[in-house]
Amino acid sequence: MPKRFCLGCRKLFNADSTGTLRCPACQAKTTAARNARTPTASRGYGSAHQRIREQLLAAFQAGDLCALCGQPMNSRHGLDLAHNEDRSGYKGLAHQACNRATNTGR
Repeated sequence: MPKRFCLGCRKLFNADSTGTLRCPACQAKTTAARNARTPTASRGYGSAHQRIREQLLAAFQAGDLCALCGQPMNSRHGLDLAHNEDRSGYKGLAHQACNRATNTGR
C-alpha cells in the first residue's frame, strides 16, 4: 500500500485510505472547515433538498433498501438523500456511509 505524508499533520498515512493528500483525520477537519464556510444551499442541500428528504424519511419503513448499496436500512437515523451523479435529481435515501463514500473529492 502506498504511503504518503499528510499535508496537514505531516505524518505518513495509507494513501489509499482517503484518496486525498491528507490523512483521514486531517481530511475530516478540512472538509468540516470547508462546509462551515460554504452555505448548504450552494452545495445542493437547500430547502428543496431538505423538504424532499423529510418527505422520504416520513415514508421510511425499516427494511427499505439503500439507494446506493441495495442493503436494508434499519433506522431513520443516519440516512442521507443521495443525489444522482450529475446532481440534477435524487437517487433516494441511502446510508450516510454509502452516500458520503461516493462524495469524496467534492
